[in-house]
Parts: sequence; structure tokens; C-alpha cells
Amino acid sequence: MIKADLHVHSKYSRKPSEWFLRKIGAAESYTEPETLYSKLEDKGMDLVTITDHNTIKGCLKLKEKSDLDTFISVESTAHFPEDDCKIHILIYDITESEFEEIQRLRYNIYEMREFIYEKGIAHSVAHPIYSVNDKLTLDHIEKLILMFDNFETVNGCRGEIYNKTITDILLSITRKRFDDLLNKHNLKLTKYNWEKGFTGGSDDHAGLLMGKAYTCSDFANNRETFIQALKDRKTLGLGTSADFYTLAFNIYKISYDYSQKSNLIQMTGGLMGDIISSIATRKKDSFLKKLKLRKLKNKSEINKIVIDMLDNLKRMPEDEMERKINYTYEKASELIDEYLKLLLKKFKKDSKISFDYLYKSIMGSLPGLFVSVPFFSSLKQAYKDHKIALELRRKFINGNDNVYKRVAWFSDTINDLNGVSVTLKNIGFKAIEFDMPLAIFGSLHSDDVKDLPKNFVNCKSIFDFTLPYYKKIKLHIPSFMDIMSKLYKFSPDEIIVSTPGPVGVMGLIIGKLMGVKTTGVYHTDFSSEIYEIKKDDSLTAIVDKYVNYFYNQFDGIKVPSKGYIDILNNRGLYNPRISIFKRGIDTNKYFPIYRLSEINSINLMFAGRVSKDKNIDFLLKVFYEIRHRFRELKIKLFIVGDGPYLEKLTKEHRDKDIIFTGRVKESEMPKYYSLGDIFLFPSTTDTFGMAVLEAQACGLPAVVSDVGGPKEIIIDGVTGIVAKSGDLDEWVIKISELIEKRVSGEDIINNMRFEAVKNVKHRFEWKTVLEDLFLWR
Repeated sequence: MIKADLHVHSKYSRKPSEWFLRKIGAAESYTEPETLYSKLEDKGMDLVTITDHNTIKGCLKLKEKSDLDTFISVESTAHFPEDDCKIHILIYDITESEFEEIQRLRYNIYEMREFIYEKGIAHSVAHPIYSVNDKLTLDHIEKLILMFDNFETVNGCRGEIYNKTITDILLSITRKRFDDLLNKHNLKLTKYNWEKGFTGGSDDHAGLLMGKAYTCSDFANNRETFIQALKDRKTLGLGTSADFYTLAFNIYKISYDYSQKSNLIQMTGGLMGDIISSIATRKKDSFLKKLKLRKLKNKSEINKIVIDMLDNLKRMPEDEMERKINYTYEKASELIDEYLKLLLKKFKKDSKISFDYLYKSIMGSLPGLFVSVPFFSSLKQAYKDHKIALELRRKFINGNDNVYKRVAWFSDTINDLNGVSVTLKNIGFKAIEFDMPLAIFGSLHSDDVKDLPKNFVNCKSIFDFTLPYYKKIKLHIPSFMDIMSKLYKFSPDEIIVSTPGPVGVMGLIIGKLMGVKTTGVYHTDFSSEIYEIKKDDSLTAIVDKYVNYFYNQFDGIKVPSKGYIDILNNRGLYNPRISIFKRGIDTNKYFPIYRLSEINSINLMFAGRVSKDKNIDFLLKVFYEIRHRFRELKIKLFIVGDGPYLEKLTKEHRDKDIIFTGRVKESEMPKYYSLGDIFLFPSTTDTFGMAVLEAQACGLPAVVSDVGGPKEIIIDGVTGIVAKSGDLDEWVIKISELIEKRVSGEDIINNMRFEAVKNVKHRFEWKTVLEDLFLWR
């Protein structure tokens, strides 16, 4: 068996594709051909070649060193002439004159391909699912499958999803499918093969990954038979794929190599140069350097983290790359977290932060930011072609039927007493039940992670604070890089964000960084809630502006009710991809518990967050009017729930017929709903109204406002009543009609109970709701 790393770069590859390296002005590689030869030989490679971009200078240097186990190769940038989509083709064992002709023809991939086949040159399509200039489509990949015999199925700088996807696609190709593609694209090819050969290569640029991915053949025992095995499609690609940590380490190493030839890194600050040097090498410090670092260490917590990192990295052997990568990521995360904590603590103490303080904080945090940037850049690079990989799997492997997306769901609220939390927990449990790939990302203290679905991913909290006007709701600032690593491991196809708080913001940012589809769910009408609480137009306008900006960043928006599409459009929140966020309810948990009703007793009920924005003052006015009108009946009002307005209400309304229950466990709620005769929900700020759906599932007729989402849950006149918002007379009249008919023996309330349960079971079944979120459309 013969082994060779068939994709590796030397210092003659000049222009990097990676953003960070372009910004600092570095080349793509600084590896000397002689060093490359020695390292690959040490890694057990039998043959050595170099595949620099559009040059063979490195190979010519190799040939000078050894002619027996080397050959001239190139990674040629070929162009589809119809749209200038660029493709990298690895071309092996060529002469200098053949290279010159390839250089001339590569601007037309069809002409270059015909030349390769005419001359019988060994080749492979490099990293086929990689868009060199962001123009790659499924059609291009289909044409490549028709045109070329060999494909790089193991690329050491690409993620496993890309290597596995191209391998699975090539294995799925049949003669019939190949012929169908030929007819579709109408390519005039002189020679072609529908069975493909596989190759592997490290795609190393920094000298760190050489030989970790390679090509082997059991049909070869020397250079000539190995090249023939390539031509005969009798090779395999073996080795390891990359993750974004590994790619970041390549960036550090190339930056270090560049720093040895440039003053740029040193000019930006001594610590930054030290960081790169410690990551890339094991160079020991002089006594004076150690003394200087010790003094710096005592100046700030950030400096302490940096210098401890330098010290520990220098003690690690250079070949323990994985250990160094993980440690560097951990410390980079600590640095970012520490910087944010310092800034947030200062802001909490003094909301008027001076520009001078902000400038000093940013400058002081530069080492931490510098350590982190390669990880951000490599994550973007590692995930950039995720969408086309998914499209390929759907078309060639999975088809479109019953394939679920991997959904990462971000929310700042999961354990609170509100509709968002209840809905999200239910989605989490039901996704597990229906085997749907969901991860719910949030940030809580470890003591608060209880009674949550197993697909909840708790991200490290570095800071927390309570919301103004919602003192019982605590928001957490999560560790950005902790979320980033956990999200990468989950490998989402779509990111859904429920809240515009810190967790939601980070989900949106990382989603954009990764290039994943992002969808925002407009659960809460924040501006209406703030107005109802504070009656302050200027504050409402600020909230409106922020919410609009936040939701306009998403690829799609889901709203709980049809009415809110028009409401959001009128507020300037326009998105052509607004759709309905269907909600479900578990009717095994929420169901009627029938009781014998007293003919002279009526229990009115409200459930939800006890907050001023729920229009509870209006609710109490309705209750007092009803009780006054039906003095001969026992009229009671149950206010079930907790919230910022509860304490004030209990003091101001000391009345034996008003029962404030406080917070009630979710499992106990059906008992309370079943105590009621009529559910009253006058809120005008609810985008949906989960409490209304729960009440209806428990057979409780509901009277709701004509503004907001709850009116779309009930069927007016059948399962409940819609009343004009804020119109006391109309609310009293409509509720009175229900009570009067019951007293007279025409018990419309019981009819509504039956219809409410039937409506919920028909329209709000969980499986249908989840398939709307998880199935590819």
C-alpha cells in the first residue's frame, strides 16, 4: 500500500482565503518545501507532492531534493465561464509544459477538463462543497460529478459534514442517475465515468496538519503505480476532518510565521506577539521577560489570565495540538467574559460611563479580543457552506419527506411564569417525544436548572440583572464563547430566537456569523406592555425602535396571530417572510375536571402574569359591576398567578370575593381552570394568550379583548365571547348575558365548555405544530 498527502501547501501559496489573515496582510502559508518534505516523511507518507495555488515553484524545489518519491502537482483555480464560479482542481504528476497549458486554459473549466482527459492526467476535485467565491450551486456540483473522475472526500481543513456529504453523494450515484444528469446539463464530454474515485489530503497551510488526511491505494507499490491507481479510480481518502478550533490554530500559526517576517504584530503590542508565539511554539522566555510579565500580571484580572495562559502554553509540547487548542479556547473565553463583567459591573454602579473609561477598557481588553478573533473567523469559515451541504443531502440522499431540521432555540426565559416559558418547555418535551432534533439554549444558575426538558442547553452565566418593572424576572448575560462552542457541537440547520434579551441577541449574532437561517418569534408586544405600565410615549418609542431593529435582522419572523402581521407592519417592522407561529397544548395535561356547579354561584377567573399591562385594573372594574348587577348571586373573582402588580393589588382590593392565589404550579392549573365558570382576559398586549388556550382546553368559556392574539384562539359566540377593548359597558353586558342564560336554565356556558374542548383538540394538536417548525418546506 502507498500513502500520500495529496493536498498540502508551501510558502509559494500566496493569497489566503481566510478573513483574519487577509486583514493582517499575511500570506496563505510560510512552510518551506524542504520542511514540508521532512514532516510528511516523518508522518509515514511514501510519496510527497505540493499543491500550491496556480504555481509549481514548491514542487520544483522538491524535485531538486528527491526525484524518486516526489512529483509535480498544482491546485488550479478553474472558472465556469458562464458565471465565473471558481473551483479548485488538484492536478497530479504533470510536466512544466502541461502546467503552462493548464494555466492558460483554467479560465474555462470545460476546456481545461478536456485537456486533462486528452493527456490522461491524474486529478481530483478539491473540497467539492466549498464555495471559493460564493457562487457555488447544486448545478455546479452536478456538473463536476459529470466532468471529473476523482473527488477529495477527506479534506483535513473541512468539517466532517462536508466530507461525509460528498462521500455519501458519490456513493449514491447510479448509472441511471448519472445519465439523468447528463441529459439535464447536456454536456458534450468525450470521456466520462459514473463510478468515482476518492482522495484525501490535509489541505495544510501551517505545518500543523500534514499527513492527518491522506490518499492510499492497495493497488500501488511505487510512484508510477500510485499515479495509475489515481487514474483508475482505485484510491481511498482517509484521515481526520477539522473543526473550527483546529482552523483557528492554523490561523495562529500562520500569524506567528508572518510575525517573524513583519513588524506588524509587535507594533500592536508586546502581549499580542507573546500570545501568538506561545500558541505556535514552545519558545522559553528570558529572565527579564519573565520579570516583566510578572509585573504586568498584577495590574488587572485580564492581564493575570493572559500571563497564566502564556505560562501554561509554553509548558505544553508543540505536538500536543488538541490540548493547546482546547486550552487556548478556554482562556480566550475567560478573557472575553472578564472584560464584559468589568464593563457591566461598572455600568451597574454608574450608568454614565465616560468615553475615557470606555477607551481604556477597550485598549485593556485588546489581548483578549485578539486571542478570540481567530475563533470567530474560523467558525464563519467552517460553517460557510452549510446551506449547500444541506441542499445536497436533501436532493441526493434524504429526499424531502419527513426529514427534520436541527433547530437551536434561544430564549432568555424558560423558568418564568409566562406564556413564552410554558410554550418553550412544552416544545422541548414534545420534541423529545417525537424524536425531533431540538436544543433549547438558555442561561441559568445551576440551582435553577430543574424540571426542564433534557434538550435544554445551559450556557455559563457571567452576569445577571432584574428587569425594570419586572423585578421577579432575572436576565442572564451568557458567555459568548461558551454558547459558540456548544452551538457548533449541536450543528444547527436553523436558529430560532424567542426573546430580544442577551441570550436572544447572542443567538442572532452567532447565527449570522455561521450563516445559518435565523428566525425570530415575536412572542411579546413589549412596546404596548411598557405603555400600559408607564404611560410614557418617549419610553415606548425607544422600546419600539429597539424591537423593530432587532427583529428586522432575521431571515424570517413568526408571529402568534394573524392580527399581529398588520400591527407589526404598521409599526415599521416589515419582513416579507412573516408567518404564523402555531401553538399547541398537551390535552393530556390540560383537560376538564367537571364539577357540580351551584346555580346561584358564579366563579370568574383570570390567570397569567399579574402585571399592569394585562389590564387587570379594568378586570376589577368589570368584576365590581357584575357583582353589583347580580347581588342575589355569589360572584367571585379568582386571580391566579404572580407578578409585579400583585402586592399592590392585594393591598388595595381586600375583598372576600377576590381570591389572589399567587404563583401556582403548572400541574395544578387544570384544577383552577375547572373551578371557573367564565374566564376573563381583557389584556390588549398579548400576541397570543397561552392562558386563554389552557382555559379553553379545560373547558372554560373565555371573554377576551378584540385587540391582540387571544381573539384568534376562541370562536366568537361558540367557545367564548369577543368584547371591545376597554369598553366597560360592553364587557358587563356580554358577561351578564351568559350569567342570565344560565340562571334562566338556558345554560349556554355548558355548551361553550364542550365546544371549547373540541376546538382545542382540532386546532392545537402538538405534532402538527412541531412539524410546521421542523420539517423542511
